[in-house]
Amino acid sequence: MNGISNPLPENGPRRPTGSQSGGHAGAVDRDQDRKRLNKACAEFEALLVQKLFQTMRASIPKSGLIDGGSAEEIYTAMMDQKVAQDLALQGGLGLSARMKAQIIRYMEDLKDQND
Repeated sequence: MNGISNPLPENGPRRPTGSQSGGHAGAVDRDQDRKRLNKACAEFEALLVQKLFQTMRASIPKSGLIDGGSAEEIYTAMMDQKVAQDLALQGGLGLSARMKAQIIRYMEDLKDQND
């Protein structure tokens, strides 16, 4: 090289964060964080509901009259998963909304403590 060092990091220029760019990027970041939080809470609720379905189904005694074997097990597991996902996305048991509110409250408290 010609003796001049490159002031930029190797992976290119850094983008300014919300506080450095006038706030617009911060609003976009917060919106993306909310979407990720919504998705994570809904997925957690769906997983919990799916486990609830599995436990409920396991508590029903099998009569032995009709045995679908492993195909039936796969089908019911897939059905439980889909029903649980749909239920969670439509509000479900309300667990997702309560978790989201609690996490937001916790994050706001942390922000207040750091300010």
